[in-house]
Amino acid sequence: MIASLHGTIQTRDSRALVIDVNGVGYRVFVGAALLGRADGETVDLFTHLHLFGDTLELYGFATADELGLFLSLIKVAGVGPKSALAVLSGTPATQLRQAIIDGDPGPLTRAAGIGKKTAERIILELSGTLAQRTAPAEDEVLDALERLGYSRREAAEALRQVGRDIIDVRERLRSALKALSKKP
Repeated sequence: MIASLHGTIQTRDSRALVIDVNGVGYRVFVGAALLGRADGETVDLFTHLHLFGDTLELYGFATADELGLFLSLIKVAGVGPKSALAVLSGTPATQLRQAIIDGDPGPLTRAAGIGKKTAERIILELSGTLAQRTAPAEDEVLDALERLGYSRREAAEALRQVGRDIIDVRERLRSALKALSKKP
């Protein structure tokens, strides 16, 4: 399995880049942001090798978070890798994850190949699992704030002031600490 690639962009077409890794060119389907990168630029990609019939296709992502969301999306019935890639191309992964948790089909239906019913299926199947993945982050931040000397109540109040779009544990902790420092 090819888990990641580090190389230079050799060429491109409308949906994929050819990444030169030590003289070997890998055709990698990528989203719009990566397609906009310049030829000759060095890239690091997290990848997924997809087997469909007798065809192998490689999909690439700038972050592990994008790859994880892609893998979740392709598990949903009716969502193939190209549709999942289109969904991720239209909306940043953190916003997309939050939209799914909140039950908002808007960002999903903007992608080519995703209609209202498919968007609702994605929300139904993934909202619980994505919410569960973000819940441990809350516990980690609360525990860290308690270890720093704040009460559980103070820590929980500070976390309520942190935007839901911030899901990274370190960023949530920083934002909570900023909220606590502004407290009279």
